Amino acid sequence: DCNKTFSSKGGMYKHVKAVHLKIKDVICTHGGCGQMFSRHGHMRHHVNVVHLGIKAVPCSHEGCKKTFTTKQMIKKHVKAVH
Repeated sequence: DCNKTFSSKGGMYKHVKAVHLKIKDVICTHGGCGQMFSRHGHMRHHVNVVHLGIKAVPCSHEGCKKTFTTKQMIKKHVKAVH
């Protein structure tokens, strides 16, 4: 349905499931949360950020000790601060 290309059929199927069919069959069971995700990786990221408070992406600018949960957040930080 879209023009996106993939290197494997598995990647294409995951894309179709998540984007086009909007199937979310992975559940977060941490503390009875119950939030649903289309991929296990998305759920693991959710657990790390929301439930465990892990911020794994450090700012690469010298002297800055800030850490972030996603590369998108660090790009926003760099643009605003550095």
